[in-house]
Amino acid sequence: MRGRRIGGAQARAGVHAPPPTLLAAIDSLHPAARNLTKPLRVVATDVYPEGRGLKICGRIVQGQLRLGESLAIMPVGEVATAARISNPATGESASVTKDRNKRLVVGAGDQVELFVTGVDVGRVSMGNVVCHSRPDLRVPVRGRFVARIMTYANIKVPVIKGTELVMHMSNVEVPVVVGKICNVVKRGEKTKTATAENNKGNRGDGGGDDDGANANANANANANASGKGTPVKNKITHRLLAAGDSGLVKIKVADRHRKLCLETFADCRALGRFVLRRNGETVGMGVVTELLQSKHKK
Repeated sequence: MRGRRIGGAQARAGVHAPPPTLLAAIDSLHPAARNLTKPLRVVATDVYPEGRGLKICGRIVQGQLRLGESLAIMPVGEVATAARISNPATGESASVTKDRNKRLVVGAGDQVELFVTGVDVGRVSMGNVVCHSRPDLRVPVRGRFVARIMTYANIKVPVIKGTELVMHMSNVEVPVVVGKICNVVKRGEKTKTATAENNKGNRGDGGGDDDGANANANANANANASGKGTPVKNKITHRLLAAGDSGLVKIKVADRHRKLCLETFADCRALGRFVLRRNGETVGMGVVTELLQSKHKK
């Protein structure tokens, strides 16, 4: 490596257009689009009191934050005011008392130091989410959800209903319990299915388990033709997620009095993805697909 293609491009004999240099290739890259139009979400990475208020350090995962806005800190529900905003990356800072006319706006992807007033310092902690105080713009708070999880190939104990795990999401670490396993996709299942269909086409007959499927299909056809009876349905019960499997699973927080700031992965990636661990071992990872309402016992 002599560094000939870093900055300068020299045409060679017989070559019409030289390939782009390293610096030219870097300049041609387009920055990732930032979610500035979505509701504000700031995940707190550090929290400590300062004077008569509270200083929150974190990263804006989506939306925009302006000086003087009314904010809500979830899941505790504390309402505060953005009295001072600092952007450590650019060195910009603005305060309501000194820079009332200054319009400092920070957006998704920025690290921010936020000083808020009118909040109970003892109730706010790391992992809380700062959002706008309007009810329709607040982050959802749930204790139950549906997630698509994928287990790692090196786990020794499968995941079953009732398994207790520790969920890590952003700066939150909370014990959870696995509920109903809705469906399971086994490791390499698609390949096996495709191979079975190819073999069936080559043989020209069903054979084995295909006979049972054909019998159920014939029974359904006869029932529909005669108008009597009910179609035969194959009820599949999913009991576990083995190593390398993926599936749709219902999960709930172990402490029924605790709620989390959750959103579906499609709405907010930072609050919709997580990692599951057990006894110091990473079991798998997942994304939130649906938020469920808490069950109220009478």
